[in-house]
Amino acid sequence: MLEEVGEKNIDVAIAMTFFNESPQNFRIAVKSIFAQTLTNWKLFLVSDGANAELNDLASKIQDPRVKVRIESSNMGLANRLNEIIREATSNYIIRMDADDVMVQDRLAIQVAFMRTNPNIDVLGTKAFLIDERDELQGEFREPKLPLKIQDCLQNGILSHPTVCFKRQWALMNPYNPKWRFTEDKELWLRTFESSSFAKITDRTLYYRVSSSPKFLKILRTTFYNLKLILFYSRHPNIRFFAYMKAIRLLVNFIVISIAVLTKNYRIVYSRKFHKTSQTFSDEKRSLEQVKNTIVPGWD
Repeated sequence: MLEEVGEKNIDVAIAMTFFNESPQNFRIAVKSIFAQTLTNWKLFLVSDGANAELNDLASKIQDPRVKVRIESSNMGLANRLNEIIREATSNYIIRMDADDVMVQDRLAIQVAFMRTNPNIDVLGTKAFLIDERDELQGEFREPKLPLKIQDCLQNGILSHPTVCFKRQWALMNPYNPKWRFTEDKELWLRTFESSSFAKITDRTLYYRVSSSPKFLKILRTTFYNLKLILFYSRHPNIRFFAYMKAIRLLVNFIVISIAVLTKNYRIVYSRKFHKTSQTFSDEKRSLEQVKNTIVPGWD
């Protein structure tokens, strides 16, 4: 893969912000970048008002490919990502959350695809799901890439932490900070009809979801998703689909809330992934390799 793409010519920046992640999860997220088969990358690591322990961890990294910026105020993901996009000089931007884990050939796979498909603006992938103990649960449940904007409202578009996009596209289509907590969904909806999206079947990320979801987080997510959906209900062509999605969202919120409040966490958690008969032995071995990856300044 690397020989076909020409690694020495690859120009990719990784945008990672951090705020309240656990130090353990933060460590493995960073280690997974250093474990990549493609090594010619630039990591922009931005503290969005994080605590002293996380800031100290980030500041200790000693590698010229890593640029750390410590900010005391919490400005939100959209603002920080826009800052990174403006500061970067690469052709491609890779999104990464500070508690997820990259599959070791993620960068190679996504950059290769973008280079061989120059018409694509935004690329998403599939993912595995892991819990807070790094235990692999299965394949993250997500829909196929929609063909119409109505389908975007019904099923979503891309999982934000899996995306790679052209920097020039992002400069012309920045995140809107007004849509805090739904900045990615708002961006996809706003640009869907004027941009080229793609989703490949490769699973390039171990997406972390807590096995014990918090009610307040579910309430916040539902509120902001509902706000976004009702905003798009103003468009006559998709009004009916927006209302249907709003009803589904509220019903889903009631079901999940009952499960969480009665501590039936497994019911909520099982909705997030497909359980298969696979043992995932290769993937589990890969996770262990990531954990043992050396980060200069830490090890």
